[in-house]
Amino acid sequence: MKIEVDKLVPKMPNLYELLGEAIEYGLRRGWSRAHKHDDKPTEELIFDTIPKCIMEEIFERFELIQSECEEKPIRLEP
Repeated sequence: MKIEVDKLVPKMPNLYELLGEAIEYGLRRGWSRAHKHDDKPTEELIFDTIPKCIMEEIFERFELIQSECEEKPIRLEP
């Protein structure tokens, strides 16, 4: 059986799976980072570190584009 490369259509990635993976890795990395230099980090440090790491993981996997019509910066808040 010969596969005709011209007729192959790329499949959309599973965005739900990719986003879930990014969140899980970011959560784990944030928890580890918060505990890196302190065995008992403050709640504030943990709550600050985890969302940053989650967003870093998301930005590694997805390119977020701001609309040219909009002048406001993109705000991603928990």
